[in-house]
Amino acid sequence: AEKVLELTKRIVAENNITCLMITHNVPSALSLGNRTIMMKDGRVVLELAGTRRAA
Repeated sequence: AEKVLELTKRIVAENNITCLMITHNVPSALSLGNRTIMMKDGRVVLELAGTRRAA
């Protein structure tokens, strides 16, 4: 799994593209990317971007 994440990060950075990742691992979700959206029962319950993600 770690190799896939590293490869994904490299491809995104090299090509300046958007990547959507779906995970149930909250620490992983917060450590990657620049925006995090949490959903429950098909509805957005939390959306964090920028410095709010580090809090």
